[in-house]
Amino acid sequence: MTEQLRTVNIRLFAVVAMIFIFVSSGAFGIEDMVGWSGPSLTILMLLALPVFWAMPMAMVCSELGSALPEEGGYYAWTRRAMGEFWGFQCGWWSWTCQWVDSAVYIALVQGYVATW
Repeated sequence: MTEQLRTVNIRLFAVVAMIFIFVSSGAFGIEDMVGWSGPSLTILMLLALPVFWAMPMAMVCSELGSALPEEGGYYAWTRRAMGEFWGFQCGWWSWTCQWVDSAVYIALVQGYVATW
């Protein structure tokens, strides 16, 4: 039995906002960057990083998601392509990365609260 995938229309602004948030975590933590490199280089990096880092990843995920529509995302794709061991490694390191990334946000919020 094949399931029909639901299609969703997303506006261009929403896609750009999602890419910006996923790549640079929104506007959190860029205050030091402006002081160190200047505002023009900071804006250039915040505009270039989503294009050169997130856009290829987004295209890979959209292509694989349409070619192999199974739950699990890149864990499932890695497991299918390279076997159980590397699928587990992909899932494990992705999960670990999310924990570390969440800890960074907690430290940023704590820094903001301390300055208030």
